[in-house]
Amino acid sequence: MNRCWKTVNNCTSTTCGPNGVCHSEIGQMICTCNWGYSGDRCEKSLRDEFFKDFGYSSVTGATITVGEMLLKLAKICVLGYSLSSAQGSVISFCFRKKNQFLLFQDPQDTHQRLRTFCTVAAGFIMTMWSNPTVFGITQSACRFYFIALHFFYMLGMMQWVFEGWNVNQVLRGVHLNEWEVDFHGNRPWGVRLAARMVLSAVGIAVYLLITFQTGWYKLAASWTCVGVICQANLSVWLPMFALVCGMILFAAAILESSTLIYWRRPLLAYKIDMKIERDLGFVQGQRVNKCRDNANLSFIGLVLLAIQWIMVVISSDYRDDIIFGFCAVASGGVYSLFCSYQEIWTNPEERGKYLQLMQRYWPQRWAPDYNRDTTWTFAEVKEHFALPKAEREAVYESFLSRNQKLMMHHRWDLRMNHFLAQDHKMSVNDALIKVFTEEMNRLKANRGTVAQKKAIQQTYGVYMDSIPHTTPREAGRLKGRLELVTLAAEDDQNIMGVRIARFFIVPRFHTFEPEIPEKGDSKANIRNRNHKRKLMETLEADIYQLARDEALAQTTFINSAIHFMNYGNKVVR
Repeated sequence: MNRCWKTVNNCTSTTCGPNGVCHSEIGQMICTCNWGYSGDRCEKSLRDEFFKDFGYSSVTGATITVGEMLLKLAKICVLGYSLSSAQGSVISFCFRKKNQFLLFQDPQDTHQRLRTFCTVAAGFIMTMWSNPTVFGITQSACRFYFIALHFFYMLGMMQWVFEGWNVNQVLRGVHLNEWEVDFHGNRPWGVRLAARMVLSAVGIAVYLLITFQTGWYKLAASWTCVGVICQANLSVWLPMFALVCGMILFAAAILESSTLIYWRRPLLAYKIDMKIERDLGFVQGQRVNKCRDNANLSFIGLVLLAIQWIMVVISSDYRDDIIFGFCAVASGGVYSLFCSYQEIWTNPEERGKYLQLMQRYWPQRWAPDYNRDTTWTFAEVKEHFALPKAEREAVYESFLSRNQKLMMHHRWDLRMNHFLAQDHKMSVNDALIKVFTEEMNRLKANRGTVAQKKAIQQTYGVYMDSIPHTTPREAGRLKGRLELVTLAAEDDQNIMGVRIARFFIVPRFHTFEPEIPEKGDSKANIRNRNHKRKLMETLEADIYQLARDEALAQTTFINSAIHFMNYGNKVVR
């Protein structure tokens, strides 16, 4: 037997007062508060409750702004401040082209600087105007700061995306981390400053303005300028969240592409290394190599900034919730620390100084054996800083580390082979004289000192002693080529029964490899070490030649077998 229940509506006109609407559900009264009110009976005005209250949003903004400044100040105090990692040393003159200095255009540095400005500007807005009652600003000004805050956040996220995209372009050999010029010296739109920076900023501004047209009066409230999430303005927040999710997905796709290129396309890395050694040099090549360390960091930074943005919005809406407030402040601190780490790790100058401090003060067991940014080993740093300060500064001007000398040997070897290949009648001694003259002209063009000239002369004397003086010299040894090799293997699933595989033989001996000493290795027998290194280079070249000849022989045999299988019977008939 069905029964009907009748519930009594206990709501009256005074239950929720003038600031809410009462609903009766199974004997319980629930108040739905109007915009700007809260409480069980909608008796609390959010503007009055949070009057002059800075809240967690302001603390988060102060964490970002002040924390960024303190971290930069600490970095300057620890690492110092200078314009170049090798300015004034021999290596800066030997590996720099004529009339080219270290203040070059750098897209990665541009994105980092603009991103830092955006996050500091957003943090300053949150610190000062997250609550309009603190300084008594009007609602119009509050809405303006709301738009400016989220514009800076979105633009900062876009800079992270551009950093990852810039890394991907460098790994693909599109450009060499330089504005306005691609890998081959052309000026396509993809490497131009205006196309990437101005159009992106304008695009984000237009997107936000179109999105903010709906629910304009509810974007910023009388108690917060950061924004309130409610049913009435979901049409505003959903497009913003969609934009953030789209940037994260695009950055993830870029990261996947960069990872695949790094691990599965050694030919592109070889192409970049060859460009650095033959055209750019070590000092300017650092702006290219630093992009290779930024693929993962750019994606992580984007995710951290997106998390911080979400926590800032939620903590501003729930201003009295300590959990959301703590998460917002913690996310701001973690993001600031990560940005400082990323700036140090992707800056060869600062990273080199940091690793040098580790080599100088840490025990040998924990310190790095080799600093790739300064090319100094642990033993060389210990020996150099054991000298008195005045003597150390005098020696530094003409000091060349072991790997710097080997790097110069490698470059001179390439130049000598180049001259010998151009003129087959040229002797080794004539080629050596030509290489030395070229080096002295380079040093003169870069205004090198007498001490630096003497250091290069001594290094060149050691180089002359390390090469085999045969006439004619086997210049082809160092002329490895990138050749596409085709091999075949049995494949039962293939109709022809043969599966074709194509790959490149990459002559890695053709690029410079640093000499990383083992623990406790001494500087004795430098001459023997030079000859041993030259012998290993010769062995690597021989191994490459054997592998190339064998692969080409197998390719010829397999191709002949395939042709005979397809056309042999017809030829016999």
